[in-house]
Amino acid sequence: MYNFNRLWNGIKRSPFGKLVQREQDLHLAMDFHRGRTLFVPAMGLMIAALAETFLKKAAFPQLKGAEYGLESRRWLAPDIAGVMDFSGTGSEGQFYVMDYFLVEVIGFTFGIAGTTTPAKVDFDLYPGINATGTIIASNLDGTNGTVTAPNATTAQAIGAVVYKNIGETGPVLCRPGNSIDVDVATACTAGSSAMAFVLGTPHSESHANLTTGFVGT
Repeated sequence: MYNFNRLWNGIKRSPFGKLVQREQDLHLAMDFHRGRTLFVPAMGLMIAALAETFLKKAAFPQLKGAEYGLESRRWLAPDIAGVMDFSGTGSEGQFYVMDYFLVEVIGFTFGIAGTTTPAKVDFDLYPGINATGTIIASNLDGTNGTVTAPNATTAQAIGAVVYKNIGETGPVLCRPGNSIDVDVATACTAGSSAMAFVLGTPHSESHANLTTGFVGT
């Protein structure tokens, strides 16, 4: 039985520690560490460069059995204190992105049951807060950022959670200053209310590389 805490601490203190953000990356990090110690230094540097490119651009690997590493997942806070009205179409609120963030799960949960019609909600990515500026991508990546309830009964009862794991096809990278607009495309029962949510993980990137970033004094 491996002592994962000791392995994790060892990797974080190694030269490859900056490439590892979550404990679910541990096994991949161990491969990098072995490459550094078993091969000549030049080979180790090449492995490090390839590893950094991979971890910045590719989806994070996950161990599907035990879902190890999902404990590092976080949520974005909505810009409203109350609930969202799903009884009509249109924008119902936004989520602000203040750091590099990989969106993995989107969805909504009901406070007042929605009946008659299954709700369909689009999550649209904008460059500015309050859904301002020219839209970056409708439905986050243009395809997967929309969630439709499977039915208008059990799936929209009080406490029901309707979700979509878009991380399975590749998480969507959002940058500081962006916002995610909650757009009800298909409304459900009049008087129904719900709250949308956005889950994901921080992304290893510096504000210095933000094209819209400016260093203050």
